[in-house]
Amino acid sequence: MTKTEKISLSIYGTTYTLITDNAAQLRESAKTVEDTMTAFSTKSSFSREDCAVMAALSLADDIN
Repeated sequence: MTKTEKISLSIYGTTYTLITDNAAQLRESAKTVEDTMTAFSTKSSFSREDCAVMAALSLADDIN
């Protein structure tokens, strides 16, 4: 599948420019990551990096 659309999106204060063939899905995924990182940051004093790792682990667990 050819990735044809260039989009910019923000996750936890950082803007990323990506190329995708499904912008809507990528935006939805970015929102899920943002929401998960924010949830961890409001529950603890985790650093930005720790919030990212905890979000990744949480989302990976949801897949499995």
